[in-house]
Amino acid sequence: MALFDSIVTEARGKFDIDDKANALLSVLLAMISDKENGGFSGFLKSFSEADLGDLASSWVNSSANMPISYEQTESVFSEQTLKEMSEETGIDYQTTTFATAFMIPHIIDELTPNGEIPNERGLLTMLGGSLSEIGMSKTTKIAPETVNQTGIAATADSSGNDENAVLSILFPLILVGILIAVSYMVLS
Repeated sequence: MALFDSIVTEARGKFDIDDKANALLSVLLAMISDKENGGFSGFLKSFSEADLGDLASSWVNSSANMPISYEQTESVFSEQTLKEMSEETGIDYQTTTFATAFMIPHIIDELTPNGEIPNERGLLTMLGGSLSEIGMSKTTKIAPETVNQTGIAATADSSGNDENAVLSILFPLILVGILIAVSYMVLS
């Protein structure tokens, strides 16, 4: 988790969320790396679609990170998605929204150290150790079919079947693990 240690530590203290900061980081990383929604590029595109492209660009570039407000966070992620994130992490809605607004610029900044968006392999390599260390077995219940027009999860699973929602997240994470293992074997 070394890549995100300072972000998690600061979020814990700033929002008084203790280990729940790891759970929120886990949810956000799952959203960022969700291939079905365009992966990292798709995640960043959602900010452009919400007219916040310049804001997101500041996190990728080597310039200072511009902050994202509570209202802007709600406009990108939607109230429903933030409620689901709140339920999944055990953090109240308001704190989830503020903590997400704090964490996202820092996470994106860490994932783009050279001012470039990593390709899928590069992202998986960077996230590989972090995903397992923060306990990705506690995955978000936000299913791919709950994605709104911006590529961010927006509504609850209409089937009402939590098992399908968990499987829809767990399966891609297993694939990520396999891809990471294969890439380490190939690169070694």
